[in-house]
Amino acid sequence: MKEYLYAVQDETGREVVSIKFTTDKVSQVFASRKKDTVSLCHVEDGTMAVGKYAGEGPLTLCRWDADDKLADPVSHPVAVLP
Repeated sequence: MKEYLYAVQDETGREVVSIKFTTDKVSQVFASRKKDTVSLCHVEDGTMAVGKYAGEGPLTLCRWDADDKLADPVSHPVAVLP
């Protein structure tokens, strides 16, 4: 198990929601957006954090090792749900 910092950012890099989470499979953490609500979720544990975002631009889920927050993050687009 390893600790990571997850953050959803808008296109300017502003943080919408973030959480520090320990997991053995980073692929089990994902973000989704429905209307103006952004959720950080874990496959087994469900919703872990929720933020509000009223903007129209795309959002990005970023992940850093909790011990190395200055490194470049691993990033993925946030899924938009109907």
